[in-house]
Amino acid sequence: MKKIYKNKGITLIALIITIIVLLILAGITIGALTSNNSILKQAGKAKNNTKVGKEKEVIELSVMGAVSLNKDALLKESEFQEQLNKNADEGNPIIIESNEEEYIVKFEDEDGKRYYNVPNDGDVEYIDGVTSEKVLTLQCVNSKNTVIKEYKYTIVTNNYSKNPPALEGYQVADNSKLEGEITESKTIKVLYYLLLQDDSSLVFTGLDSSGSVTTDESQIVSYMVGTGNGAAFNAIKNRGDENIKSILNIPDVYKGKPVVRVPKLAFGAYAGGCKFIKINLPENLKEVADSGFLNCNEFEELTLKKNVTYLGWDAFSGCTKLKKLILKNSMNSYNAAFGSTALEEIEIDPNSSAYYLEENKKVLYSKNKKTLIMCLLKDISEYTIPSCVTTVAPCAFAYSKIDKIITGENVTAVNSNGFRSAKSKEIIITDNVTSVGGVQLCYTCNNLEKITIGQGISVMGVNALFAGCSKLKTVVLRSSQIANGITAQGSYGGIVNYAETIYIKEDITTIGSYITENFSVTTSDREGYVKYVKNT
Repeated sequence: MKKIYKNKGITLIALIITIIVLLILAGITIGALTSNNSILKQAGKAKNNTKVGKEKEVIELSVMGAVSLNKDALLKESEFQEQLNKNADEGNPIIIESNEEEYIVKFEDEDGKRYYNVPNDGDVEYIDGVTSEKVLTLQCVNSKNTVIKEYKYTIVTNNYSKNPPALEGYQVADNSKLEGEITESKTIKVLYYLLLQDDSSLVFTGLDSSGSVTTDESQIVSYMVGTGNGAAFNAIKNRGDENIKSILNIPDVYKGKPVVRVPKLAFGAYAGGCKFIKINLPENLKEVADSGFLNCNEFEELTLKKNVTYLGWDAFSGCTKLKKLILKNSMNSYNAAFGSTALEEIEIDPNSSAYYLEENKKVLYSKNKKTLIMCLLKDISEYTIPSCVTTVAPCAFAYSKIDKIITGENVTAVNSNGFRSAKSKEIIITDNVTSVGGVQLCYTCNNLEKITIGQGISVMGVNALFAGCSKLKTVVLRSSQIANGITAQGSYGGIVNYAETIYIKEDITTIGSYITENFSVTTSDREGYVKYVKNT
């Protein structure tokens, strides 16, 4: 009996072991069938891959067939769809997206939906990570938020990436890709700037060999933009585009002849002006006349190309956002700084033979540093013109913000308009200066409170030298050669008309009648000077 029981025990143990082994094998089998890398899923993937491979072949064959149907070798939607229908045995392929960048083709059967990206210039690509079909509406708008054109894209994943579409007559404000998340249909807006660049939006006038306006085609050797009376702006205005932000591209040539001039009021009507955010001047441009771009107050940067030799007074008046000048020409003065109150930076060619630039791109000299052309220094208390400088060019300090300017030890000449529109409180013309321009020396220096006129000056003109200097209260006069004239009735652009206190050197004996009739001598607080105070 014991032997029999022993055998039964062995049999029971064997049975348990067998069951355990079977359970393990069953688990392994189930795992093999259900895990991420299971046989069933691998089989499904293999089946899907087979379909994807076959469907890509159908698309590629259809592309070749469609392209061969037209002489331009272009992929056209109708012909592409026709070829897909012809070449596919199953899946009912359909084009669900067609745009300038790509096509999207969908196959659908009992196993689901499969999507393919078919770029116009690339290989067919299976789209992975599909979620659902959403519509992305892209609205191209101008600066008035008016829709110029609308595009609709079908997006099948949760992210989109599109290039801004090209629009004839417009330039996109930001050429970066349009990218973002999309979980349901949405609309986005993209800003475009109007392009003004041909005779549909600009006016051109013929010029003869002497630069005079002519309508005789046989005499025309060049052209200017506009007519000199605002006609170019009126052409834009008549289109209804005058308040739309735009890019101005003045062409190099018109009707085969160079465009050489921007005349007075070409674009800047006094009421409003044009909203140019960028101005591209032509290579052939030689001159910009007075107020040529009056009140074009949106653009921030301007390049003056190598042929520009003349800029009229106030050429860019009212261009209050112009921050940077890029100089490729070789002028020695920049009257057009007027109006550009925001000008902060100058850039020149490092190999320029005309200019020298320093002080963080804010002080421009002639190449030999003898002429100070433009000083953009701001918010400093005092600036003495360097000893290398002998001449101050017109408008050199226009809109600079320097509390006190001193001409320096070697300056001998300050040209007309030399300090025009400077925001200084005090200007000292040192004794070494012998020549002062006779036109608008300190015109509209409306912060100027005190000026010293050195003894080396022998002549000062009378044309509005100090017009607009409404805060000028103190004058220190050291030159005996101009003392009589500067203190006479109606003298020198009104310097004594503004002044309340005038100090004149004791050795100057000839004084003008305006002083003797309107001022009184009082105790001087300045050694070596007679102090005159205006009568109240």
